[in-house]
Amino acid sequence: MAALAQRLTVRPVRPANEPERTEKPSENQHGSPGSPGSPENNKRESEPRGERARLWLVTTASGDVLTVSYCPLAPLAKVQADYAGASIEPAPAPEHGGELDPSDAALVVAWLDAIGETATEARAQYLATCASDPHALAWTLAELATTAPEVDAPALPQVTPSNPPEVACCHCWHFTTNAINPRGGIGRCAVDSPASHRNPALWPWPAAVHPCRDWRPILEGDAP
Repeated sequence: MAALAQRLTVRPVRPANEPERTEKPSENQHGSPGSPGSPENNKRESEPRGERARLWLVTTASGDVLTVSYCPLAPLAKVQADYAGASIEPAPAPEHGGELDPSDAALVVAWLDAIGETATEARAQYLATCASDPHALAWTLAELATTAPEVDAPALPQVTPSNPPEVACCHCWHFTTNAINPRGGIGRCAVDSPASHRNPALWPWPAAVHPCRDWRPILEGDAP
């Protein structure tokens, strides 16, 4: 819980259906800003309820319907200024009890792991917040991109091919040509590899390729 609380002090995330908190104005006789009867407070009280919202439904002149998110809460005038000529109304608040997409839930869990939050209750509460508040989810995914440590790609396993490579005896260190007719005769294998007993082994031609596990390259100036 401490890790999550510390992280959220930078930019707290509030569920969409939680009312915005405002400080209670102090009462005095001089009508200071924020006190009852002051012009600032009267202006705030004169704003109709539902004027500010996080999510707005914007229907453009072409008929496209957009869901626009604002943080902090935006008044209707702000949305009208951003989408002049569009039909605008507050979007219904997300209902509690929704479930995150599995891929999004995995990313939120990865962020909680990255910041070191291990308390089960805190993790469950934050997952529920992201499920009910699109802004909380978007903020968390953005934070994950800058917070999560880079994970090195796992090393590729060493795979031994099931089939030996296709090679030619004439390029093998174990191959010895026929001393009588080296250009036309069959040679022999110095280690008597099992592959040497199968055609087309032991021919001095590069095209006579076949599988062999005992093949070794010929080093310059070397001979079996």
